Amino acid sequence: MAEKLNVQPREEFGKGAARRIRAEHKIPAVVYGHGMDPVHLVLPGHETALAARNSNALLELALPDGTAHTVLVKDLQRHPLRRSNVLLLVVAATFVPLLAVVLWPGPAPLWLLTAMVAGMGVGGPASSVGFDFTRSHLASHRLGTATGIVIMGGFTLGLACTFGIGLVLDVLRPAGDYDLASFRWALALMLPVQVIATALLLESRARLRRRMAEAGQTVPSWSEIWRSGRWRHL
Repeated sequence: MAEKLNVQPREEFGKGAARRIRAEHKIPAVVYGHGMDPVHLVLPGHETALAARNSNALLELALPDGTAHTVLVKDLQRHPLRRSNVLLLVVAATFVPLLAVVLWPGPAPLWLLTAMVAGMGVGGPASSVGFDFTRSHLASHRLGTATGIVIMGGFTLGLACTFGIGLVLDVLRPAGDYDLASFRWALALMLPVQVIATALLLESRARLRRRMAEAGQTVPSWSEIWRSGRWRHL
């Protein structure tokens, strides 16, 4: 069943007009199909985001003159701002407790170990955000390649870290009589890996935002979002 949205005809065109529409928390859109002229519309931002959250969403766009268009969402561009911040929060949730455990003098308390395990547990399912982030602004024929890189990159790095931890333990305690200090050094191997991965994420995000700026798409800062009231629509 199609979800109904009350929309307005779009009368202004160009990058400047599109930016003004988005500044009002609305979405510029085009309806097109076989045997019909393109119809330019302005959609309500928050309502459209909720209605189109699933793939192949079916929408009924109702105009003020009583006409309506039943459409499938063909292409929807999403902001990379919040997705990359989700990834950074996940990295922090694993990095900070791990660093605290490694630096803690003596045996780490149970609450800290619980926080470390919880952070690592969240990192698994939350890493799926990486698929969406990696495929941002890619041509459709390269989406499969991007997905493969994310899958193989994650598994390869995970296996490498596991092997590295075991290697450090074998070097420090070849007899197998592991102690607290050897485990600290072994787990510390994951810290520089996360630092490098975070630096690469930030560098990739910066390159993407430069490309967006060249195309007339500016990613607002969190302070700008707060001042404009857009945070109410997150």
